[in-house]
Amino acid sequence: MSTISNYLESIRERFVMPFVLMKWFVRIAVVGALIYFIFQFIEAKRGYGRLLKNGIIQQDSVTYYKSRNGELIAKSNVQENTVKEFKLLNRSIVNQLTNMKIKESRVNQFQQTVIEAKGHITIPVRDTTITEIINDSNEIVYTECFTYCDNYLSLNGVKINNRQDIQYSYTDSINQVIYKGDRMNKNGKKMPDWWIFTKRSLQQSIMLANPDAKVKFNKVIIITK
Repeated sequence: MSTISNYLESIRERFVMPFVLMKWFVRIAVVGALIYFIFQFIEAKRGYGRLLKNGIIQQDSVTYYKSRNGELIAKSNVQENTVKEFKLLNRSIVNQLTNMKIKESRVNQFQQTVIEAKGHITIPVRDTTITEIINDSNEIVYTECFTYCDNYLSLNGVKINNRQDIQYSYTDSINQVIYKGDRMNKNGKKMPDWWIFTKRSLQQSIMLANPDAKVKFNKVIIITK
């Protein structure tokens, strides 16, 4: 009897134990697959919300506010893209990077800013600035010169008959900062600061040194790896 019982015990160990191990392996695999799909679902939901929010940001225009010292400051929202989203939604920018010999997969941040400066300048033309110039035909041409210079713009002009030749240079400084700004939901609606259930969105503020200059357009994309 003992021999038969030992034989049956050996059969049980040979077939039952691997079955038990396989059963645990299947359970672990199912749990792992479930966790994987849950994370994939969460990531897909985040991606959808991010794309929806970026679509709203692309339609936004630059807003303005005054600093404590009275300077005009431009503010815009910041887009966040994965590398795949960046390549898919910004073909013109990717073409620019290709022209600049930069791989889009190595980009951390892209920014495009358009600045416009307007002003009125009155420059007196003095008779005392008349000079004589011999042109290519060895003729004496009487000209009138004028100059203008401030902290940002420099002009040097020469009036010859009905033509004006002007040399100019423009210098400005741009102060930019990216920070956690307003609380915005996935539909782009601004929420109160005390609404802790919505996280703060990345925003950028830009201040120009020239008071006659203004930011007309601004686009910032941060690439998340």
